[in-house]
Amino acid sequence: MNLVTLLGFIAGAITTTANIPQLIKIYKLKDANDISAFTYILLLIGFILWIIYALCINDFPLLIANIVSLGVVIGILILKEKYKKKTPKAIR
Repeated sequence: MNLVTLLGFIAGAITTTANIPQLIKIYKLKDANDISAFTYILLLIGFILWIIYALCINDFPLLIANIVSLGVVIGILILKEKYKKKTPKAIR
């Protein structure tokens, strides 16, 4: 493995793990109210595009990092929906 590939794996590992604490926090607290769905939808789209790009240029570290990141973001969006709090209607 050359230095550039190793650098890619290290960068991928760091950026991939960045959202894991958020996923764990949502799961433990059963609350995702403060999470922006829009932000994570943009990340989801970005990761899909990175995956396509990585496939086009045959970049394995980039592909793996973005597949894992996509899974984490999908997990966050699923928990966001699962733990969505209903706003009570005003008393009439």
